[in-house]
Amino acid sequence: MIELAEVQKSYPMGGGERLPVLDIHAFALPAGKRWAIVGPSGTGKTTLLHLVAGILTPTAGNVRVAGTDLTSLRPAERDQFRARNIGYVFQSFNLLAAFTALENVMLAMQFSKVIPQHQHRARATELLQRVGLGHRLVHKPAQLSNGEQQRVAVARALANRPCLLLMDEPSAHLDTETAQRVTELVGELCAEGEVTLLVATHDPHLLESVDHVVEMQAINRVLARGAVV
Repeated sequence: MIELAEVQKSYPMGGGERLPVLDIHAFALPAGKRWAIVGPSGTGKTTLLHLVAGILTPTAGNVRVAGTDLTSLRPAERDQFRARNIGYVFQSFNLLAAFTALENVMLAMQFSKVIPQHQHRARATELLQRVGLGHRLVHKPAQLSNGEQQRVAVARALANRPCLLLMDEPSAHLDTETAQRVTELVGELCAEGEVTLLVATHDPHLLESVDHVVEMQAINRVLARGAVV
């Protein structure tokens, strides 16, 4: 499902200097399981998720997802691949403020064209009902609690029936009870759709729900060299 080979990522600092963030010799995750990445803030977890999603490109190396080499694709092709194959739940939700919960989920389908257009409304409504928001379809993000916004983000991420779901600290803005409810819901939806899950988290409850835990310290050679990232 996910394969990284000799992947490096660094950012320019000015004056010709670069800040190394990731240096991964090899990292592979098979399909059909739920995986968690753990490590302190600043160890490269979000950068790794962005590389797997094709939001970022590596400074060196190759990133393959579901058999496709993302590093060989043009930006527009990566965007289309992500829309069709990858769901992403961002730490800050990233819902569009001017659109309702229903419209936010429908927009994800509009871009990918995986789901026939005449099914968009029904699919979005079904998912929002599944996440307990059937009564909040016409509410905009500002009218929703953090937990409700997170559930809209989950529905949006799963709208196109992706083979891979990425989640970045999904419980960071949630109380314990809401975080546990979202965790259980994600597990159910991933199992039903045979979706592979990769989540970056500190939440012990979420860690209990996954099949495998990966330590950033074990895969990122930047950390082994003692660099500050």
